[in-house]
Amino acid sequence: MGDLRDDRRPHLEDALARERQEIKHEMQFNLFFVALIFTTLSLSVQFALKIPLASFFHWVQVTSWVLLLRAGVSQLVVSKIMGGPLEFSNRKIYELFVRLFQLKEEWIWIHFIMALIFLMIPRVFL
Repeated sequence: MGDLRDDRRPHLEDALARERQEIKHEMQFNLFFVALIFTTLSLSVQFALKIPLASFFHWVQVTSWVLLLRAGVSQLVVSKIMGGPLEFSNRKIYELFVRLFQLKEEWIWIHFIMALIFLMIPRVFL
């Protein structure tokens, strides 16, 4: 019996190493996606179109910023839940963020794509 356990040990260690590597790659992708979202947000705010506040296109632009902000913070919360490097100083703040931005990853992608479409609309029609 001792021999069987010793025979399975290398396979188990290989499987654990592969799983750790997959988690590492997924975390790297999540952090890259967060960086992409916040870079898009900062550039779109910095180079915003100068249009009147009462304009429909202004509110489309603001909506895209809100969607980007929500997608970015939601992705950060998802990364933290997965064991990422994000640290909250207070447990209550963390629980608040989880409740406010509790989205599935599919919705985060949908918010991101909708925000990109909303960012393009004023630039195409003006």
